[in-house]
Amino acid sequence: MLDTIRRRDRRALNIVGVACGVVILSATFASVATGAPGPGGPGGADDSATGTAAPVAAAAPQNPGPVSRKGPGPRPQPNITANAGGFSAAAPVKFTDGVSLSIDGVTQGVEQGEGPGGFHGLPHTSVKLTLTNNSTQPIDLTQVVVTTTYGNPPVVAPPVYGNTDAADFTGTVAPGGKATATYVFSIPAGQGGSTVTTVDFDDQHVAARFTGLNR
Repeated sequence: MLDTIRRRDRRALNIVGVACGVVILSATFASVATGAPGPGGPGGADDSATGTAAPVAAAAPQNPGPVSRKGPGPRPQPNITANAGGFSAAAPVKFTDGVSLSIDGVTQGVEQGEGPGGFHGLPHTSVKLTLTNNSTQPIDLTQVVVTTTYGNPPVVAPPVYGNTDAADFTGTVAPGGKATATYVFSIPAGQGGSTVTTVDFDDQHVAARFTGLNR
């Protein structure tokens, strides 16, 4: 009788252990799939003040397409093409209608914040962009989407906003005008060669693509 009770107790403990393992694994996979904060980001530290974990890089889409800005329906089909660019002002992306986009500066740093929401020691890369409109049409920059990926297979670098010089594109650029913006992403050291930044700024132009980050 005593052996039967012990066996029954062991089975109960095993069931509880398996259930707990499933819950932990489910929470971890959900964090990675959504890009939500998870158990420590790449190269960064958790925020011990709030119990918040550093951002986790999410897997990049295998076949990303143009950004849909008008809700449900078919995706736009941009027809203004461009060359690929690099992470320097000497290698701009030039579109066939006269618009150009260049990276005029790249700054490396780490998060210095100590308060709630900050991730002290989290590496970040600031990318300064300049759009020059030498076309005959105004360029709307109110719905610009900038994405950076790294690694193989690629993952999406989490954007960083706290305690940085991040400033999104905004407004409309008239023919002959320029606009600047700075986007900041958390990219681990040693991933420069695999880093790709894309800038999708409207439905007519293909997304600008930059490669070759020197880090």
